[in-house]
Amino acid sequence: PDALNSLLSLGYTLLTQEVTSLLESTGLDPYLGFLHQIDYNRPSLALDVIEPFRYPIVDRFVLRLVNRGQVKPDDFQTAESNHAVHLKPSSLKRFLSEYEMTMLGRREPYEWRAVLVEEVRGLAHALREREQFTAFRFQPKASSGLKRQEGAEASHE
Repeated sequence: PDALNSLLSLGYTLLTQEVTSLLESTGLDPYLGFLHQIDYNRPSLALDVIEPFRYPIVDRFVLRLVNRGQVKPDDFQTAESNHAVHLKPSSLKRFLSEYEMTMLGRREPYEWRAVLVEEVRGLAHALREREQFTAFRFQPKASSGLKRQEGAEASHE
């Protein structure tokens, strides 16, 4: 219903689609989750996996765009049919470009796409080997913003 929530929703949708594809590529069913209720056409496992990434990737990304003035009120339009707020086409193109740069680590020191790949591979490995899985935990620090919980393996291959 408003511009900020529109940006957050778009970011969560993009992140969910990326994780859904990663889950499928590892042979996991993105619709059979642990935490999110299983419902028709809801990628519950993908939603489970993105949960610890919502703040460090999407929320921070959207706030950065807003705080730096890269997205402004005139970048949005309101649909007459349902009054939903959407980015204008040129603004959407800019948003998607910035999102891609963020995921590749060109806008911050983290290569988020690689972190997601590691997370999904780790989950698949843990499920197949019946091992404990420790989910990603964001710990913002000056020296290291990415850190797995104590005892977690750095690589699952």
